[in-house]
Amino acid sequence: MKSRHAIVAAVLFAGGCGSSSGSGGNVVQFGGALGLAYNPGVLAVHVGDTVTWEGDFGTHPLVSGPSCGQADGLFENSAGARFSFTFQQAGTYPYHCNVHCGSGMQGVIHVE
Repeated sequence: MKSRHAIVAAVLFAGGCGSSSGSGGNVVQFGGALGLAYNPGVLAVHVGDTVTWEGDFGTHPLVSGPSCGQADGLFENSAGARFSFTFQQAGTYPYHCNVHCGSGMQGVIHVE
């Protein structure tokens, strides 16, 4: 099992990094022209901020968890074009597409 730090390093290397302050700009997009990727792949937010994922959850079920096939139960969504989650504690929160995780469809939210 990869550590959270290894996952963060892999996503930073492969998927880019974004940073946003305030809940209004914390949007992660995926699918379409992005393919099997989240944009941004890494997002830094503050405690109490809400992150919204926008895309086709019918084919890209979003699951929080440390690695492919391992859900941690914090958040999950498998239907709908939009999903939001408010982070209440500082930490590093990896997530992935339950179907395309092995193809690299993974992301990380850093909460400060």
